[in-house]
Amino acid sequence: MGVKEVDDLFFTNDEFDIQKFAKFLNDELTSRNANKNTIDAITIKVDADGSKHLNVPLAAQSDPHWIESILTSALNKRIVDVKTPGNAFYQRSVFAMEGHIVSDDEYDTLPAAARKIINW
Repeated sequence: MGVKEVDDLFFTNDEFDIQKFAKFLNDELTSRNANKNTIDAITIKVDADGSKHLNVPLAAQSDPHWIESILTSALNKRIVDVKTPGNAFYQRSVFAMEGHIVSDDEYDTLPAAARKIINW
């Protein structure tokens, strides 16, 4: 489920798509109010031979740890986090909430071991 989403997000025909990657980073950094230098650094640069790469390598960015954190968070959200339909389910103990109410007369007739459990 999440792996397919990541494939669609970063890959085209089973090949890493630098343009999709740069668009993803651009959207994430813009939404986090990154400065213009950081956003300009992730634009695509095309060499004379037609190869594409980021304007500035990720390791040479002004804040590579922030970008790494964004990528880690995005991958965890799409792959690791468990997504279940519906709302949260809360489990509760039914001890002393349901069942038979023991009267004083019934308590007196119980074996000693049962009386210790009830701890009247």
